[in-house]
Amino acid sequence: MEAGLSLAAFSWRSRTSKLSLVPLHLGTRHFATFGIPGFVFRRLKHTRSLSSNAPRQLQSLRSSLCRRSHFATTCYHKSAIGAGSLLVCFACSGHGRCDLPAESGPATLAASAGVCHTCALRADGRLVCFGDGKYGQCAVPEDIATVLTVSAGSFHTCAVQADGQLICFGDNEYGQCTVPAGLASVLVVSAGRRHTCAVPTDGQLVCFGDDKYGQCTVPTGLGPVSAVSAGNSHTCVVRTDGQLVCFGDDKYGQCEVPAGLGPVLAVSAGSFHTCALQTDGQLVCFGDDRYGQCAVPAGLGSVLVVAAGQRHTCIVRADGQVVCFGDNESGQCAVPSALGPALGIAVGRLHTCAAQTGGGLVCFGEDHFGQCAVPHNLLRR
Repeated sequence: MEAGLSLAAFSWRSRTSKLSLVPLHLGTRHFATFGIPGFVFRRLKHTRSLSSNAPRQLQSLRSSLCRRSHFATTCYHKSAIGAGSLLVCFACSGHGRCDLPAESGPATLAASAGVCHTCALRADGRLVCFGDGKYGQCAVPEDIATVLTVSAGSFHTCAVQADGQLICFGDNEYGQCTVPAGLASVLVVSAGRRHTCAVPTDGQLVCFGDDKYGQCTVPTGLGPVSAVSAGNSHTCVVRTDGQLVCFGDDKYGQCEVPAGLGPVLAVSAGSFHTCALQTDGQLVCFGDDRYGQCAVPAGLGSVLVVAAGQRHTCIVRADGQVVCFGDNESGQCAVPSALGPALGIAVGRLHTCAAQTGGGLVCFGEDHFGQCAVPHNLLRR
């Protein structure tokens, strides 16, 4: 998989919500970000006055959204923003555990990882990127304002500022960082391999960058969307009426939405397969299944979160159990026996990370790129 997934920061609360979670964007050696469908979109649609009072207004929004979900992230990358006990990981290794520091200063709201870089969004709106910066994907502009959401693509990064302005930096060979003139009031952004998709307040999808397979050619009459996931060379969206629409590369049937698919809450576009979470909690995957990444286990039960990677898929069941299936070449599907219940899951190309209910993060699989090497000074005031 050559697109990019985003790793969400995790927020826990003692009281859980019945709202389902939406993985909004997936891609290559990185992770998945999750949000709340419908509500977040409608809520943020009326929150466009984030300017001079951005920090205070952001915190108010975060608190409001967090009260409605036990697992919150950015609205895009995308979605809700949460207060409460937030997971921050220090010195994490491929098979190690990262624990929540007792006193860490400004909390991290969300993180989004590209092929070899990671970007973290702090609670104060500051964006910090680290890892491979060969293409400038870690060079956060000095004049960037308070950030509401971030999405790391393969070799580029996009961030939505509190005023709705979209800024992208890094590899721009295919125009994936060239934000269209006139695009404003952005709520959601999803950076894929070589293309980027954004959703402004009117819900009308805008995609730019590589369009070799039509992954940026928004279907006529699509209408407003509440979620978007940019995969390798295809794009999937959930319309506000719950209908799933996919377009772009369809070599493996990753854009062929199954007939009879019910209303969808969440979609996750992997490299060459797609997974959709229906409103009844049932998971449906389609596309490339050469490694069993679309073979949903029998008796899986109700699913809360789904994340599709390159050749494997992971979910969190309603009881908090993590289940992974597909390619296990690097142990990315070998869920640790001592993991315990989880609130969130994020998958990369060959690795998986799970957020535990107790506030820890457990990662397993390949760690060749040090995707969990979070700077020790990330949360210092």
